[in-house]
Amino acid sequence: MTPTCCKLLLAFFLLFCWIGIPQSFADIVPISVSQQVSVSGSATACDPGCEMGYGVQHDGQNFSSANSNITLPTTNISQDGSVDDQFPLPFFDPPIIRDASVDASASQTSVLTSNNLNVGLSVSADFSGSSDLMFGSAVATSQYSLVFDLTNPYVMEISGVIGGEGMNHSGVDGPDGYVDGEIHLTGPGLRFDQVLTFPMDSSSNQPFDQFLTLGPGQYTLNVVAGLDGQQPDILNSSAVLSSNLNADFTPAVPEPAHVAPFLGLVTIIGFFFARGRAAVVFR
Repeated sequence: MTPTCCKLLLAFFLLFCWIGIPQSFADIVPISVSQQVSVSGSATACDPGCEMGYGVQHDGQNFSSANSNITLPTTNISQDGSVDDQFPLPFFDPPIIRDASVDASASQTSVLTSNNLNVGLSVSADFSGSSDLMFGSAVATSQYSLVFDLTNPYVMEISGVIGGEGMNHSGVDGPDGYVDGEIHLTGPGLRFDQVLTFPMDSSSNQPFDQFLTLGPGQYTLNVVAGLDGQQPDILNSSAVLSSNLNADFTPAVPEPAHVAPFLGLVTIIGFFFARGRAAVVFR
């Protein structure tokens, strides 16, 4: 192969690298992820008042389960749990069966692309019973944490909503406890926070839509949705909460199309002109 051919092949190789490298490295680089969902609770068909009234002892039933992911890319995970407690009252023929149940669920969805991040977390609980003098409790938690690098400045539009409600279906007091939604984004010179906490027997809604300028560096996003409540006496209520966000990333200083290839071509042409002139001088 002649020296001229070698030079041409080298030139095309350098041009390919110059064009290809800026396109092959993403500006939004995920480093680690932690996704966790868990549920727990209990149901008692005969509470202490019932035990005293009927001269019996009853412990009830409980449940607990969890799921997690720590492997990129982010994924969708969920966890459900439930318990049903039955207690036959003595001295009745036919027997009277008291029945209490509690259900809880926690889930999350997430999608990360080169210019968008979408995260949705949800938790819920449901209490039901066949009579009074019962007790139920539920805890449901969904947690999402993402650490990522930005190699260039970006303008990010972050929008979404934290909201939910507790519903009492029997006309008496609703469940005691609280629901909690949180979104936190931290990084170089930046702290973005959205927090909403309210009683489990009420409702609230908190939308947001902001533009943030993010410089190069490492960022951490934490999103939480949770509830922790209990229902005494008559079990006939439910609660739900969700924390949702969408983040669109736009380069803060857009690079004109074809600038990098053009600069690469100019560099290579200049390289060959310089080599040619040097060869003339030294002849």
